[in-house]
Amino acid sequence: MEDPEESEKIAALNAKINDLENIIKFQMSREQDMVDKVNDLQRGKTRENVNIEYVKNVYVSYLEYKAMKNDKEAKTCEQVLFTALRLSPTEIKEIDKLRKKYKNYKFWKLLPQSSASKKQKEQEMQRLIANTAKIQEHEDKLIKQSS
Repeated sequence: MEDPEESEKIAALNAKINDLENIIKFQMSREQDMVDKVNDLQRGKTRENVNIEYVKNVYVSYLEYKAMKNDKEAKTCEQVLFTALRLSPTEIKEIDKLRKKYKNYKFWKLLPQSSASKKQKEQEMQRLIANTAKIQEHEDKLIKQSS
C-alpha cells in the first residue's frame, strides 16, 4: 500500500515534469521559428543581388519552352529561377501544390499571340538557344559558388 503523502509527491513531480516538457517543446518551436526567420532574411538579402536581366531571360526561355511543350527544358528553367531567386523549400512546395491543383489550366490563352514570320521565329529560336547556354553557364557558376 502506498502512502497518500508519497502519492501526492509523485503526482506533483509528474505534473512538474509535464510542465517542463511543455516548456521545452515551446522553446524548441520558438527556436525553429527564429531559424526560419533568419533563413528568410538571408534569402531576402541575397535576392537583392539577383541580376534582373538574367532572371528575365530565363523566364522568357521558360515561357517559350512551355509554349513549345518542351517540359524538360521548362523544368530546367524553373530550377534555375528557383535557385536565382533563392526560393525556400516551403515556397517550392507551394508552387508544386498549385501546379497539381491547376495542371489542366491553360494560361497561354492569356498571353498575346505571336504573329511572327518564320524568319523571326527562327531568329527567336537562335536567341533561345544562346540564352540556354548562358543559363547553363550561370547555373554551373552558382553550383561552384555553393560548393
